[in-house]
Amino acid sequence: GILVIKKIHTDDPRNLDALITLALTYEKYNKIPEAIIYREKIASLDPWNAVNFLQLGKNYKLQGDLIKSKEMLDKILSFAIGEQGGPIAEQAKKELVQ
Repeated sequence: GILVIKKIHTDDPRNLDALITLALTYEKYNKIPEAIIYREKIASLDPWNAVNFLQLGKNYKLQGDLIKSKEMLDKILSFAIGEQGGPIAEQAKKELVQ
């Protein structure tokens, strides 16, 4: 299955569904460095995706990169506020604090 999704990504590098599927799959199998690669690609294509930044921050934290994890927290807090962004911002404050 992953080969099919990688082919879709190769054919259409801007396909967010393929990128999300790859990131989730690598996270499921605890292959965090690979998941980070796809989460960073998602971030470049969808710079307002607070959920992606939260997961990316958690992945960085798992890898011991607390500086990048904090950067993701700051990024989330810079735009994810109010009714829609509030829950993600609050979750980020809890999960990405060193």
